[in-house]
Amino acid sequence: MESIVETRNQITQDPRWFSLTIRDSNADGSFVYSVKTTKVYCLPSCPSPISSPENVSFYRNYKEAERAGFRPCKRCNPRDYLLSNKNRVVKIVFGVQKSSLGWVLAAQRTGKKGVCAVLFGETQDKLIVDLQTYFPAAQLVNNAAVFDEVFKKIIASIEDPTVQLNIPLDIQGTEFQQRVWHTLCHIPLGETWSYTKVATHLGLPAKSARAVAGACAANKIAIAIPCHRVVRSNGNLSGYRWGIDRKRTLLHQENICSKNKRNLLRNEPI
Repeated sequence: MESIVETRNQITQDPRWFSLTIRDSNADGSFVYSVKTTKVYCLPSCPSPISSPENVSFYRNYKEAERAGFRPCKRCNPRDYLLSNKNRVVKIVFGVQKSSLGWVLAAQRTGKKGVCAVLFGETQDKLIVDLQTYFPAAQLVNNAAVFDEVFKKIIASIEDPTVQLNIPLDIQGTEFQQRVWHTLCHIPLGETWSYTKVATHLGLPAKSARAVAGACAANKIAIAIPCHRVVRSNGNLSGYRWGIDRKRTLLHQENICSKNKRNLLRNEPI
């Protein structure tokens, strides 16, 4: 039997918990969550006070929640919302390819021009599971050929970070997340910023560093949105969705390339 601490850790490490804590309306329709103490289930954007993690469970849809004995919340009316949107199916095309950082997955929503996810993983199967977790309501279609040019650019940017990863993006997130991600894209190659510095750059108090860290953790587009360039205030590497070793490797490569570029500019004839 799991302890309260184990249950709490399991829930808070689930990407859906973050959507819940920021009441992310973009996640409505992808899952519902139940609250043990009130016996109701809600949409991620529900305005009700957020329960303790150990009292929360996630379900793919309202039917699963109701079979488990929960009733719809009267504040966010999840059943009505989900029934009215039941025919809205999102299809996501994806491909997986090997890189020096392991397997990399790229994905795109049909009807959209940009990439909605760039993920790293140890196996192809794990990456597909991760993609489905991030887009629970989506129908996934494997078609790597669609991403030939995208993969060439991603891999070129990994091997030589001075090569700008110029691919169209389909960025989905809250207004705050998108402000943070926009700022990350302006951290110069070879530099790292602390979560506090990112918060200050956004005109926020230092205590907002935790919220900035949450936005970095919610990033689903690796490399193109360089959340790996954000570190702790003491310079130590902190959590990275795709592993600390990958973060360390990316920063090391960027540091070398940045120094080489500065040396070349310094030695250019006037």
